[in-house]
Amino acid sequence: MRIAALHVFCRRLGFLAGCLLLLLLSACNSSKVPVFYLSFHPIPASVEIMGRAPYINVTSADDEDSKVIGKYPLFDSARIIKAEVVPDAATGKCGLKLYLDRHGVAAWHELAVYHRAEPMAAVMDGFYLGIATFTSRDDEPGILTTNPLWTEYEAQKIVEHVESNYELGGKE
Repeated sequence: MRIAALHVFCRRLGFLAGCLLLLLLSACNSSKVPVFYLSFHPIPASVEIMGRAPYINVTSADDEDSKVIGKYPLFDSARIIKAEVVPDAATGKCGLKLYLDRHGVAAWHELAVYHRAEPMAAVMDGFYLGIATFTSRDDEPGILTTNPLWTEYEAQKIVEHVESNYELGGKE
């Protein structure tokens, strides 16, 4: 009798373990999160920070630098459909050539017309990277090239994750 009860208990325990494993595996597949996610934020003037406008403080990954930035980005990886690495021999770092979707073209227009000379704060995965400046051409709407802010490894990883970040961030 005891052996039969033990056998039934083991079968139920095995069934429960299998269900738990299946639940964990399905949770792992559905919890994709963006990585190497870029966002570009306006940098407020000192006078603006004193008001109640939505600003946040971000720090670098090494905790050595911080910046007060606009809480909401002008554009981010949810609007970048393609990127290319642009190496800079002078600094040894890399910039990025960013191709924006149709919603990102509005951000491109705002940068090109209203914020032409203004630098933006570059943030990756919530960490402050530095000041981004952009170059663009009027005959290429929606294409921006950043100054060199990334190591070659970081730039390659950003390019590798552009598609998945776009999918996770709000594909049209």
